[in-house]
Amino acid sequence: MNELLKKSLKINNTRALYRCVPTISARFWAIFDSQKKTFVHGHREYIKRECASLTKMMTALTVVRLCRRFKLNLNSETIKISGVASNIRGTTANLRKNDVLSIEQLLYGMMLPSGNDAAFALASHFGNLIFQKYNYTEKDIENISSFQFNYHPYFVKYFLKEMNVQAEKIGLASTNFDSPHGLQNVQNLSTAYDMCKLAHAMMQEPVLKRISATAEYQCEPIINAHDVAKEENNSGLPDEKYVSPRKTKAKKENEEEYKATYIWENTNKLLGVPGFVGCKTGITPAAGPCLAAAYENKGH
Repeated sequence: MNELLKKSLKINNTRALYRCVPTISARFWAIFDSQKKTFVHGHREYIKRECASLTKMMTALTVVRLCRRFKLNLNSETIKISGVASNIRGTTANLRKNDVLSIEQLLYGMMLPSGNDAAFALASHFGNLIFQKYNYTEKDIENISSFQFNYHPYFVKYFLKEMNVQAEKIGLASTNFDSPHGLQNVQNLSTAYDMCKLAHAMMQEPVLKRISATAEYQCEPIINAHDVAKEENNSGLPDEKYVSPRKTKAKKENEEEYKATYIWENTNKLLGVPGFVGCKTGITPAAGPCLAAAYENKGH
C-alpha cells in the first residue's frame, strides 16, 4: 500500500471518529470513570467557578455522613420548618412554616425540585447539632467564618465548615463551599473536575443514589402545621392564626383548597433516558446552567 493511500485512510478514519463525537456546548466540563476512579477527558476542568445547586450534592452527602456519625435515622429524625427556611428565595420545595418533615423527606425536597428551603432547613438543623455536640467555645466560633452566613443568627456556618471537611476528605482540592444551597455567592466555588469526584462520592451512598434517580416523589409532613392550627382554634384558645366569625366562609374555602401532600418533580430531565441514573442540575446567573449526570452502560 503506497504512502498516499495510507495517508488518505488515516484522514478518513479520523474524520469518521470525530463525526461520532457530539457537540459539547458547556464551557467547562469533565468526564470521570466511577468504576476505575479515573479522569477520562475534559475542557477547562480545573478552572474555579460558582457551582449553583450542584452544591446540594455536598449538602446531601454531608447530611448522610453526619447521620451515620451521630447514629440518626433518616426517617425518624425530624426537622420543624422555620419561617426563615420557608421564605428562602430561588428554587423551592414550597415548604410550609411549622410543618415537620423527616430528614429523608427533606433530602427529596432538596434534590428533586432543588429546594433551597429544604437545603437551608437541613443545614440549620445539623449546624445546631454540630454546635451542641462539639461544645464550641467563643474562640472556636470566631475561627469559623463564612462570607454569606458569618453573622447569620442561625447555625448554618457550622454546617458549612463540616461540608468543607468532607470535601477535603474526598479530595476536592479546588473547592470551597460557602452555601448549603448554591445561591449566588462569590466564595462558593468549585471546578468541573471536583464536581465529578463529588458526584461519584454521592452516588456511593445508596440512599442518595436512589433519591437522585427518582423522577417524582410525594409525601405528607410528619406533623402538619395547618392541622395543628385548626386544633388550636377549635380549642377556643386565641392564637395568631385565629379567624373571626365574619371570615368563616373564606376560611372554609381555604381549607378545602389546602393540600397537605408535597409533590416534587426532579429537575433532571435526563432521567428516563436509557442509561442515565441520577445526579443534579443547577443554575444561577453567575454559574450558568450546570449539570452533574451519572450514566451506566452494561454495568459500567
